[in-house]
Amino acid sequence: MKEMFCQHDEMFRDFIHTDFNNDPVEFDHQLLIDTILTFRPSKKFECSQEFPEFVVVFDFGEDPLDALDEKFFPLIEDFCNSVGRDCADLIKISTCAPWTLFKQRTQLPSLMDYGHSGKWYFGYERDDLDPWEMFLTERFGFGTRLA
Repeated sequence: MKEMFCQHDEMFRDFIHTDFNNDPVEFDHQLLIDTILTFRPSKKFECSQEFPEFVVVFDFGEDPLDALDEKFFPLIEDFCNSVGRDCADLIKISTCAPWTLFKQRTQLPSLMDYGHSGKWYFGYERDDLDPWEMFLTERFGFGTRLA
C-alpha cells in the first residue's frame, strides 16, 4: 500500500510561490493526469488510441471543474493537433489521477465529489451525453464527426 501512496504522491506536487521577501504567498497544486484518448478508427493511424500524460496546475482556491475546462481540455486539443489527430474524431477521453490525494492536499472537491467518473464521451448522434460533454463538443469540436 505504501508503494501505491508514494506513486500517487509523486503524481501530485505542491508549489510555493514567494514574494520579494521570500515569504510564501500562494500555493499551486500540480496534478499529473494519465489519459487515454479514443478516436474513430482511421486508415491513417494503426491504433485508435493515444496515451498522453498531462500536468494541470490548479491555482489556490480554483474550482477544479473550471481548471479542467480552462487548462486540461485545451491541452487535449493541442495534443491532438500536434500528433495529427482531428478532435472531431475523438470518441472518448478517459483519465486517471490521484483525486483523493488532490482533495486531501487542497481541501477542494475531487472530480468524484461531483459524481463524475473521469470519462467523457462524444458524438452528435448520442442521446446520453451530459451537459459537460455537450459543452466540450461545442467548445473544442470533440466528436463532431461521429454519427
